[in-house]
Amino acid sequence: MNIQLPQGPEFDFYKIYLFVNVIDDSFGTTVFTITTPVNVFPDYQLANSLAASISNNDPNSPILQALNSGNLNIIAKNVIALTTVFNIQSSSNSSSYMSFDSINALNNQMANLRNFMVNRIVELSISDISSIKVISSALSVATQTYQQISTNTAV
Repeated sequence: MNIQLPQGPEFDFYKIYLFVNVIDDSFGTTVFTITTPVNVFPDYQLANSLAASISNNDPNSPILQALNSGNLNIIAKNVIALTTVFNIQSSSNSSSYMSFDSINALNNQMANLRNFMVNRIVELSISDISSIKVISSALSVATQTYQQISTNTAV
């Protein structure tokens, strides 16, 4: 099995803590925790190129095709990965010496990307408790940076 993971949070040195939830035929569950965390580092260059292809609505873009696929797991994985990188970049940009106009322009661009991704999430159908967990996780990460949730910025 091949699984792609989103990067871990910056404050925890990009560590991801994994667990496996096994559900049997009788809907009994067992959770196995993997004791060693995995470090998954962000790829800022990739995130910037993906953001550009989404903004430009490039039909040949693999990320755009994934976000438009309708597949719950593929959409959620990509939304979580992209917005986590955007959140990290936003926090580093807000602490840098950017002009107010540059910060507003960046926030508006990120807000448009977040709106696009949130729209893909809310179009997904809920079929069971697992889909609720996946959708809520993706929405939680996508809406963490409040100044980029709306394209209307305060001046």
